[in-house]
Amino acid sequence: MRMKDQYFGDINDYRKYALLRTLCEDDTTVAMCWMLTPDDSRRDGRKTAYLEEPNRWRHYDPTLFDSLKQAQGTRNVRQAEISGIFPNAVFHPALLGDSPPERCQHFQEFFSLALDRDLIFFDPDNGLEVPSKPCGRKRSSKYGFWKEVEQAWASRSSILIYQHFPRKERSGFISQKAEELRKRLGTPKVVSFRTPHVAFFLANQPKHEFLLGRAREIKQVWEDQIQVQFHPPLPEQTETGQ
Repeated sequence: MRMKDQYFGDINDYRKYALLRTLCEDDTTVAMCWMLTPDDSRRDGRKTAYLEEPNRWRHYDPTLFDSLKQAQGTRNVRQAEISGIFPNAVFHPALLGDSPPERCQHFQEFFSLALDRDLIFFDPDNGLEVPSKPCGRKRSSKYGFWKEVEQAWASRSSILIYQHFPRKERSGFISQKAEELRKRLGTPKVVSFRTPHVAFFLANQPKHEFLLGRAREIKQVWEDQIQVQFHPPLPEQTETGQ
């Protein structure tokens, strides 16, 4: 689910947008940092067959499903903005380049836009930074860097981060990444959302404790598609052995 126009509306977008819509119910505000990179020649962004199976997929989020169905064939992430599926959102759809000056300018613009938002969503192509792709190296734009996550947290926004799975055992990787997020941000808890292909990590500010309740809602509605895990486990999870 790389953040390119060519992937808009596929099955991974359906899960991602539904997750965001649930977390941002009511008057919760969100800033979308798409971290958009140019389209490429890959053909793996065409997983839209689910839109022809409403009996199987529509019940998870009927409004979202109908919107993506209506936009079928439109491969542009701006459709998420103009469709109205995120009524309390601001968007930063500019392309992100590899060079440090470009990146600095990109995030200066974004953080000005994201001021006072309840939730900031980072959507890098591959997820959080890796040692082999320091800032400025070719294709470093595919990664989110800790300095940007930490800046968002310092602004007192809660954070949701997209993470592609590397070639590692997934459960252990999720636990490791959640613990790293907890330590770097100094937060007592993190929630992970595991889908068949990617994961998301939520760090909520103390003033946004309600996001944990919405995470439970996602677990109830999307149980067979999005696995929700609290790090560390909540008491009721320990008691039931979950």
